[in-house]
Amino acid sequence: MKQTWMQRFVLLLLTAALLAGLVSVGAVSQKDITLVGDAYYDEREDCYVLTEEETWQGGSLWFSQVRCNDNFSLSLDFYTGHADHVDAYGGADGICVAFYAAGDQVGEEGEGLGFNGCGGYGVEIYTYQNSGRGDPVYNHVAILEGTVSNHLQIADASAYTEDGKWHHLEVVNRRGVCTVYVDGAQVLQQEGVEANGQYEIGVTGATGSGYNYHAVRNIQLTEAVWTEASQWADDELTRAQDKNLIPEVLYDQDMTRPITRAEFAAIAVRLYEEWTGKTAPSGSVPFTDVAGSPCAADIAKAYTLGVAVGTSPTTFEPDTKIPREQLATMLCRVYKCIALDGWTFERDSEYPLDVSGVARFADHNFISGYAVEPVYFMVKSHVMQGIGSNKFAPRNTSAKEEAVGYALATREQALVMSLRSLENLAD
Repeated sequence: MKQTWMQRFVLLLLTAALLAGLVSVGAVSQKDITLVGDAYYDEREDCYVLTEEETWQGGSLWFSQVRCNDNFSLSLDFYTGHADHVDAYGGADGICVAFYAAGDQVGEEGEGLGFNGCGGYGVEIYTYQNSGRGDPVYNHVAILEGTVSNHLQIADASAYTEDGKWHHLEVVNRRGVCTVYVDGAQVLQQEGVEANGQYEIGVTGATGSGYNYHAVRNIQLTEAVWTEASQWADDELTRAQDKNLIPEVLYDQDMTRPITRAEFAAIAVRLYEEWTGKTAPSGSVPFTDVAGSPCAADIAKAYTLGVAVGTSPTTFEPDTKIPREQLATMLCRVYKCIALDGWTFERDSEYPLDVSGVARFADHNFISGYAVEPVYFMVKSHVMQGIGSNKFAPRNTSAKEEAVGYALATREQALVMSLRSLENLAD
């Protein structure tokens, strides 16, 4: 079925709204979506049809992204076969997830899958053997570079193609390692899949002299929401993002930088809400210095919970950086607020925690009195650890340490410790 230009315009708007709603929490929103060639949105079936059961069709769906040369995860359901489930026609050719590609190009139909000509990388689900392209005799899934002939990794796809069923595909690229999952099982992994300056991600499909019905649905695209992070933190930051623990104030930020009191208040609120499944209560604050903060609402919630308190009766100092011992203390308050009935900040001393069996750090005497129990409780719970040489680095204790930010907690540390609190302490 072909559309008029007006139908395509209306479809473009509808598709943008639909995909924006499907994006995982924390994902970069789709800015525009373009349907190319024979692709169209089937409203009745709630899916994107890339090709009908006709020869020499080619259709694709492209998302123009803000930063899609970064790490990403793209998941979708796919269908390769016949709409009426009749096994005929010598089915061909398949679909391809294209990334780090040029979506303004018209890809080659037939055995080119609509991917040839767009460059970049692809993950193809191929249902026809083109011996000249180096295809195996079986239906296959492969990681491609540049063209459908350049298979970096290849595996048998017979179990989830042309069977009259929908299947789930996920393509994840993290630090140049591309991993492909089908129906939850890892089927491919390839190192060295690096961004090349092209910026689009899309899904292409094509038929040739044989044909299948090719469609996708339930598309979710999640991009990393940080600009810089330490390699040690990458996996846990990704899990924190997946668990909705990263507040919007930290989107597109350098996670290696020290975290502020305001930013941590936002993290603490996210942790509380994801842990409990409840919206954190709000309230008023006595502070005169938070009205202009982008975290003002979260500061009020964290204060109401008793997780974050002022630096004086009327000040919060939202932009002040926090040392590691304060990170431990505020994380501990989130735990107490949730796990210990009747706990409040004012009654904190009535709710001691078990820190037995934890060896003292060499710099124990530098831990502030209020932070001793939280530091060792978080260490015992495998949420925090020392920095090496049996030191915890609780706070800066000299002008030299202050100058280099020796004991300041970073954004990535705060997010990783928040994730570990959820994973290690939640019932």
